This record gives sequence, C-alpha cells and structure tokens, in this order.
Amino acid sequence: YIGRIPTSYPDEILKAIYPDDDIHSVKEMLTETWTAKPLAFQPWAHTVERQFKGNYVNVSSEGVRISNGRWVSLADTDQRSIFMFGGSTLFGYGVKDDQTIPAVLERLLNDGEGLEYRVFNFGVGYDYVEQYRLRLEGLLRKGIVPKYVITFYGLNDPPRMERGYPDFLFLPPERSRFFEWSQWKAIANYLMSSHIERMIKSNNDHRKA
Repeated sequence: YIGRIPTSYPDEILKAIYPDDDIHSVKEMLTETWTAKPLAFQPWAHTVERQFKGNYVNVSSEGVRISNGRWVSLADTDQRSIFMFGGSTLFGYGVKDDQTIPAVLERLLNDGEGLEYRVFNFGVGYDYVEQYRLRLEGLLRKGIVPKYVITFYGLNDPPRMERGYPDFLFLPPERSRFFEWSQWKAIANYLMSSHIERMIKSNNDHRKA
C-alpha cells in the first residue's frame, strides 16, 4: 500500500486534489512522504519519522518535521514552544512542509508580527495515543518542557481497538474515500489550526488579566 501511493491514483484524480500544483511536483512530494523515508526504530515508542531532506518533506535528526522553512532544535524549547503529537494526519502525509497542521497553527499564532511561538511537529505515521505519551515522557525526562502540548487523534486509535484498519484505506482509487477526503484536507487543516490558535490566545489573555 505505501509503495503504491504515488502511482496508484490516476493523474486526473491527483490534479483534482492538487489543482494548484504541478503534477510532477505532487508525485515527488508523495514519493518523499511514502517511499523515500521509511520509519526508523525508536526505543519505547517503537517508531519515529526518519531524518530526511527533500524538496517538499523535511525531517530533522530529532524526528521533528520542518515547518515554514525553519529547522528547529529541541535545545530551543522554551515557554514559546508548543509540542504537537499525532499520526500521519498531523505529520502531514500528502502535503508539503508549510501545509501541515502545526505549520498553519504557527503562522496563525504569530500572525505576521515576528516569531513568537514555535510549533514542533512530532507526528509519526501510524502512531497512536500510547506512543504520544511515551514520546512526551521521554522528552520530559530529559528536561525538555514546552509551554503547551497538543495531541491530535486520528484514524489509528479506534480501528486498533475494534477491528483493524478501515476498509476504505485499501479500496481501489475509484471506490475510495481518499479523493473526497483529500479535497477537504487544506480546509480542515486551517479550521483545526484556527480553533487551537483561538484557545491558546484566549488562555494567554486570561493569564494576563
């Protein structure tokens, strides 16, 4: 399934999902996402996104996906730092570095007035909630403490508890919900990020008051 992602969907579907992008750049981005960077082993949490440098997908040696063209280090963690944990949706499988939920949230929070918050994208494909906890515990034990921690639940937890992964993930393109879902991903990313932004700013206003 992973290896077939860039080639299993016809060009017309990819053009409909990514109307503003060149089809060759889309396929390169999908290849970077799904096939060029297999997951690496990480003690306790089992897996982590492998260090990778591409044209559209970039991951640091600490397993953090790059946001808005800026490489971040855990050594920079302070009271302006927000850690986000989740699976492939949070990591941004199928979108470029600056289109992920953490990247959008960072732009909304800083609102063009100079960098204030740094949002760390700890998303890992196939991750579930227990792995989020283990990753966070490992960071806290090292004295790496952010201002906020946000977990983004996705498809991985309910199917894991019930009957395995949903059938639609394995259907052929013409019968899959991938097409409909992908059309909404940019809007959903923005709405989710906007909601989180309002909560954080509201909390800060409350503290100042």
